[in-house]
Amino acid sequence: MYQAKKAGRNAFRFFDIGMEAKANRSLELITGLRQSVGRGELVLN
Repeated sequence: MYQAKKAGRNAFRFFDIGMEAKANRSLELITGLRQSVGRGELVLN
């Protein structure tokens, strides 16, 4: 959906299983980073 929005009005994109895999990987990375910061394993400066 974001790709279609970025392309402008009257745009569409077909769903690709690779899109879901990329989104899932990004979510896993973000979740892992947040958990690490919460546990004090990673300090951001």
